[in-house]
Amino acid sequence: MMYVISTMASSVEYCLYDTSRKDINILKDKVLIVGKTGVANKKSLETLTGGTITPITEQQYSWLKDNPLFKQHEKNGFIRVEKTKMSAENKAEKEAEVKDKSAQLTAEDFKEQGIAKPKVSVEEVMATEDTQE
Repeated sequence: MMYVISTMASSVEYCLYDTSRKDINILKDKVLIVGKTGVANKKSLETLTGGTITPITEQQYSWLKDNPLFKQHEKNGFIRVEKTKMSAENKAEKEAEVKDKSAQLTAEDFKEQGIAKPKVSVEEVMATEDTQE
């Protein structure tokens, strides 16, 4: 068993076709790689950040690794394959801790960049206006 970690928001179904006939392609196999990373859950509004893990067989991976769309997603970093469930779970957790470009800025981010922290509350804005008068 192998595991695909997907950081895509939507699920993707990769297909294997029998192209031996010239007039029609026949579907031989397909694999659904579950997405939903960063998509809010309807009940709890929680989002997955580290990636969604989908188990696949060795046989499925043998043709998936040659699928052009799968290779493109892997090259662009949207999916990755792990051989053990434990390493897949650990990598997904570690990635959840790493901020991406869309993450909200924090006070530490402003300090690192040497930028003054913006006023974020009414009280801070009012306190600043009172001292300016």
